[in-house]
Formats: sequence, structure tokens, C-alpha cells
Amino acid sequence: MNPLPRTWVAFCLLVGATLAQVAPRTALIVSSRDNTLYDSATGAISYGAGSQMVVGRTAGGAIRRGLIAFDVAGALPASATITGATLRLYNEMTTSSAVTVSLHRATSNWGEGTSTTPANAGQGAPSTPNDATWIHTFFPGSNWATPGGDFVAVASASTSVGASGAAYTWSSSQLLADVQAWRMNPASNFGWVVRANEATFPTAKGFGTKENSDPNFAPHLIVTYIMGSGAASIISGIGGPTAPANNRFSLNVTPAPTIGTTTTVALTGGPFSSPAQCFLYLSPTLSTAPFALPGASGALYLDINGALLYITLGLSPIGPLPLDGTGALSFPFPVPNSVSLISTSIDAQALAIDVSGAYLSNGLTLIFG
Repeated sequence: MNPLPRTWVAFCLLVGATLAQVAPRTALIVSSRDNTLYDSATGAISYGAGSQMVVGRTAGGAIRRGLIAFDVAGALPASATITGATLRLYNEMTTSSAVTVSLHRATSNWGEGTSTTPANAGQGAPSTPNDATWIHTFFPGSNWATPGGDFVAVASASTSVGASGAAYTWSSSQLLADVQAWRMNPASNFGWVVRANEATFPTAKGFGTKENSDPNFAPHLIVTYIMGSGAASIISGIGGPTAPANNRFSLNVTPAPTIGTTTTVALTGGPFSSPAQCFLYLSPTLSTAPFALPGASGALYLDINGALLYITLGLSPIGPLPLDGTGALSFPFPVPNSVSLISTSIDAQALAIDVSGAYLSNGLTLIFG
């Protein structure tokens, strides 16, 4: 039997390594802090070390809101790219039938003190230093901009919570976006404000916290992710067989692109006779990646035109693009925070034309993941 060619063996090893890299993994993250906001004009009540987080309105009509946060960046490998996220809370107490409970991304930092009581969690306990309260982010000296917590009005996710003694889950594209943003920028991670129906009462629900005696009742963020650098390696090659060597110019990227950030693509070289015109080709289609080019307005998208992809504005191809006398042109390249880019390459090539002829750039290949 003939042995397999070395190139085929190398290809199989590369594919195997790539598949292992992108296989989905799951992290079960316990809340790093949780608390309850008790409707109080003085901020004298909190429950930072309590075993429950209460949301909704009590039988007496008092409003309760939960606070919960997870150390997403600290719980995942540096090379992880998040593909899914689900919040799970265990309902230990209820004063009503099913009500909608929603998560709102918090926009201010907040604390968790040592306040606790063996009595009813719905009544809370005296606030202690660093507790979040109805008016304080950190008791007693720092306040919310708005009493009751600072948060995005539109819910990141909602679910119906009914009987006690059961776990409930929240998931949505916005919840995933929240978690991905906290992974990319941990300093913005203030977690969620948890709210139930506050228009009527009683609607209160009590969810287990990280201090709960049963660890299964603690809040959990279930994150799925794949391993990958999140960066793009850059391979430059000569684009096109017809352009003489002295008629080529460079297509460069600075800094090296990283998923979810913005890099700059620059065309340099020449010599060019001013004015020159430039056409830029990219492959494959990136219909959701906006480009902002000098002299153009609005979002630019790539569209198929024959075998090549032209930069387009709406549905109309734009170009030629003006180059200065040195052939310099640059534009921001937003690299989408998209799992679909992992192990995907983007090829770019540029063509400049002036009175002396055509100039072809070197090909540039960005390989993500």
C-alpha cells in the first residue's frame, strides 16, 4: 500500500487541530455578587449577604429589585470566543402566580456588603458599608443617578416565572451581546438589574443567591464558547500574474485585526501619476461588515460583481477611489465580533490606475481564529 502523501497528512493534522479548536465548550459561572434593592427613601435596607434576591412587589406593595453580576472575563480562557449565554435562577419563594421577570443591563457599578437577617428576605436588613441600596451604589457615600438603580430601560431578556421550587432561564440575542461585551470590556461589567411586574402586587419572587446553603440554588450563567485566538493572522502574497513587480503597491493592516475591534487597511506604494484611481476587491461576501471610506457617506457593504467583490454603497458600486500622489489611501475596517469568522479567511486586493498604466497590490489574506 502506498503511504499517504506528506501534504495530505499535514492537511489532516491541520484540519484536526482546527476542529479541536472550534469545538464548543461550556462554562458554568456562579454570580460574583448579588444583592436586593429595597424601596427606601433613606437607603437603610439591603441584603448583600442574604441567601435570596427578591424582585417584584410584596403583599404590602413595596418594590424590590435584584442585582446580579458575573465575572465573565475572569471565568473564561483568554482565547475564548463566546457563542451562547443563558442565565439560570432558582425560584425559592413566590407570592403570586406567574409574572414576567426581566433583566436590564446595569449602567453603574454597585456593591455587596455583609447585611443579612434570618427573618423574611422580603424585609431586608440594615445596610452595611459598600451595600447597594435603593439610593446608594455603595452605602453610605455613593449614590445612583436615579433611585432604584441605573439601568437600560429595554430589557435584555425576559421570562415568565411561576411556582417556587423550580429553576428558570433567560436567554436572547441581547443577553448574549451583553455577555460578549463584558468579555471584551470587563470594566463595563455591572451585571443586570432584575425586575418583576411592578404595576400590581403582590408579584414578589425570591431567587437563591451565591450565599445560599444549597449551591444548586445559586445563580448561574451558562456560557458556551469556542477556543481561538480571536485574532487574524496576516499572509501577504503577490496578487495577479500580469502586473510587473515595479507596478505593485502594498495593502497593509495596522494594527493586526482582532475580532470585535477596528483595524485600518492602508494602500501605499507607487509611484503614481496624480490623479490616480483605485478599486478594492475583497472576498468572500461580508454583507454585515460596514466600511467607512474617505469621501463616502453611509454604511458601505460588499456585493458580488462577477468573480470579484466590489465595495458598494447601498446597491451601487462606488469607485474609483481617489489616491494621492504617493498612492496613499486608508480606511477603518470594523472586524465583526462574529463566530462565523473563526477559521474563515478574507482575501483583499487592490488595483490602481493612472495615466501610465495599472498598478496591482499584493494580495492580503486575513485568517481569523
